[in-house]
Amino acid sequence: MSSLSQYTESKNHKKLIQRHIGELYVEEAEHLRHSYDIKQISLEV
Repeated sequence: MSSLSQYTESKNHKKLIQRHIGELYVEEAEHLRHSYDIKQISLEV
């Protein structure tokens, strides 16, 4: 089995792999958004 088997059993691995990669970007965007919010709060104090 290839390393792709850890993500999906589908023969066409594209959809799930793209979703997995996309989730990483969403997590990073959330992290950056929260970091920005914290900076804004500390500047207002």
